[in-house]
Amino acid sequence: MPKPYVVFLNGPPGSGKDYATEILLHEDDLTVIHHKFSGPLKDMASALLRISKIELEMSKPLIVPPYNVSIRQLLIDMSEKWMKPCYGTDIFGKIATELLAEHIQLTDELKEDQPDLFVISDSGFDKEAHSVLQLFGNENALLIRLHRDGCTFEGDSRSYIELDDVRSVDINNDGTSSFNVKLIRVVKDWIAEREANGQ
Repeated sequence: MPKPYVVFLNGPPGSGKDYATEILLHEDDLTVIHHKFSGPLKDMASALLRISKIELEMSKPLIVPPYNVSIRQLLIDMSEKWMKPCYGTDIFGKIATELLAEHIQLTDELKEDQPDLFVISDSGFDKEAHSVLQLFGNENALLIRLHRDGCTFEGDSRSYIELDDVRSVDINNDGTSSFNVKLIRVVKDWIAEREANGQ
């Protein structure tokens, strides 16, 4: 069975990564599985703060006692001062790879069709992506860097990434429907090219 495809969405807060994911999830002739590297981290923070993940997402700027930092900063601290120093800078990539591999294996065992692509919507560290590339292969990966006026990585531990031997595309999110059209065209053209090459 050919390996599935993976799309990494990379961009600063507000650039439209979640919106781009929704566009792909609702495209009629694409089957998409969505994953976030930060999913396990947010699960831990939700349990620690005793709030739902929805509340967590909506409350990131709020200062939370007894930590006296914003939820956003708490997530950064948990990642950069605990998980990565203790378990390696690629720990969230390793967790993602394990979860995605389990999904692929289970789908195969149940003789169900694999999705057209897996979308990882919060790529911001190249080492996390490298772990996932070991599962999918560089040739089966597409990196989409999103840009939007006024959106930067200032105050964020993530950044724009470069992945050797991986097709990379930069797309400007101008907030209009042309962004939707360009995103879908880029992904579908890339899939068609891979299939034409027998991947």
